[in-house]
Amino acid sequence: MILCRSDDQCQEFPTPENTVKVAVDRSESENVEVCFNHFPPGCVARRHRHAGREQVYYVVRGTGTAYIGGEQVTLEPGKIVYVPRGVEHSTTADAREELMYVVFNAFSPGSDERKRGTFAEHYRHVLDEIESLHGKKRDGHSLRSTK
Repeated sequence: MILCRSDDQCQEFPTPENTVKVAVDRSESENVEVCFNHFPPGCVARRHRHAGREQVYYVVRGTGTAYIGGEQVTLEPGKIVYVPRGVEHSTTADAREELMYVVFNAFSPGSDERKRGTFAEHYRHVLDEIESLHGKKRDGHSLRSTK
């Protein structure tokens, strides 16, 4: 099966911080997932880590900063950033404009993240974790995708 999708053809998943648009779902491939990540101006995404996958970002537009394992990396169009499996990381968008990058997720064989059949299932799991950790609702964000 061949997949070819642009940003405006992807299923959207809004989070309390950013919007993820899934171009290649984990259920459509053996070991990868590809998403467009949109961060509004000034967005500060919380630190997190992925035990079951590595990530590569390709910055398309906007500027910001990635914090990866205690190091700081400037994000700007054309840059590629590698995030190793299990390393804590976060993204901050500059206040002037939206930051958008393509994220390539490469799953470790047998990882729990990969076992969640679709990104939508993973998304529900992550938002449930956020709610339980912070003891509050999801700031009005729906668990259903918007597209």
